[in-house]
Amino acid sequence: MPIQVPQEERQPHVIIGCIDELEKGISLLNSINDNDYVHLALPYVESSIGEHFRHILDLFHSLMKKNTSEPINYNIRRRGHEIEKNRVMAINEIKGVIRWLLNFPIENLTTSVSLLTEVSPYEKQEHIMLSSVEREITFASLHASHHYALIKVITTSIGINTQSAFGLAPTTTTYLRGEA
Repeated sequence: MPIQVPQEERQPHVIIGCIDELEKGISLLNSINDNDYVHLALPYVESSIGEHFRHILDLFHSLMKKNTSEPINYNIRRRGHEIEKNRVMAINEIKGVIRWLLNFPIENLTTSVSLLTEVSPYEKQEHIMLSSVEREITFASLHASHHYALIKVITTSIGINTQSAFGLAPTTTTYLRGEA
């Protein structure tokens, strides 16, 4: 169930859209069981639903732990963390991200930030680039949608139906509604 935000406390679209995307994840996690959460749908997808959610949450953790003097570091991952096997823990972490978003100071959305990320699939090449907080929140949200598409392959392979918009980017759902 979506978190209700009073009308007078409406957040910017970037925050609302991100929360909507995260709530899709909570809805999916509430509709599956613990075995589904760790299922490997080989050879189609090499990571479990839990591993995908851990990765999604790692990006948000990088944003939430941002120290203004250091770049956002998307290379920090919690591979093998308990969250990959604990569906309830994932739900609770997502709720924590939503609380962080709801309490994020609107005036800080356009703050410039730097980020560190790897840019080569063949060798370790880290690059620091400039961005803004709102751009990185949007990136993390769209990245979640991309992983939801992979999760949908897993759920479909084990006979679980998902929301029709699960795993679709906002531009795709806009197109499908005939609003493009």
